[in-house]
Amino acid sequence: MKLRPNRMRDLLREDRPLIGGHAIFSDPAYVEFLAYCGFDWIFIDGEHLGTSVQGCYDLVRAADAVGMASVVRVSTKNVHSHIAFAETGVNALMIPHLITAEDAVDLKASLRFPPMGKRGIAGNTRTSNYGLGHTAREYLEDVDTAIMAAAMIEEESAVHNLPAIIATGDVELYSIGTSDLAGSMGLSGQTTHPRVTEAYELAVKTLADAKQIFSAPAATPEAAQKAIAAGARLILASTPQIIGNRLTEFAAACR
Repeated sequence: MKLRPNRMRDLLREDRPLIGGHAIFSDPAYVEFLAYCGFDWIFIDGEHLGTSVQGCYDLVRAADAVGMASVVRVSTKNVHSHIAFAETGVNALMIPHLITAEDAVDLKASLRFPPMGKRGIAGNTRTSNYGLGHTAREYLEDVDTAIMAAAMIEEESAVHNLPAIIATGDVELYSIGTSDLAGSMGLSGQTTHPRVTEAYELAVKTLADAKQIFSAPAATPEAAQKAIAAGARLILASTPQIIGNRLTEFAAACR
């Protein structure tokens, strides 16, 4: 039995953008539904939606079953307190509010086993096939199948620190949070303010120029194409907005 493949790594080898959706409902059927709609990956939210470790297990199993990749965002950047999420078999673990190069180093270290990192060793979890079909050393040393370190860039200071963060080589997948970025600039709720737009575009350019993998939100195909043109490999469809708008339009038209 081979080690569990990291579906996100496999998909990123393909020369195309990858379309993802929010797990706005903690139900495996919703993950299956998105897969049948043509989505490539699912975004599981342990921060704002409060998805539990057990909930993450259920959603990741569903994603695995339909060939989708999976990303979970935990509630704080202290990933040592959220390592149970990594044992679910999720493909990438994302922390919010990564600000410094030191944060990036700590993130990667928390997800890698000694001597490459500081992650506690457990060889009988789902991510290790429950310890079956391979040696402990094969599991502990296999970097290609290992969980990806992902981070939200959400502060103005983090945008300016991006070159140093990238230089560590410890973050494999990025996302830029415009709402908190605006808040960090004293512009809460003003995500289209010129200063916020300028900071967002600087972050995107920095990541694209450094050939980093990053995701961008999109509520329309036009927004998705613009993000892809700017270098985004992952598109996170604003599924609550898309579904909500379409259903609202349908209900209004019927009346």
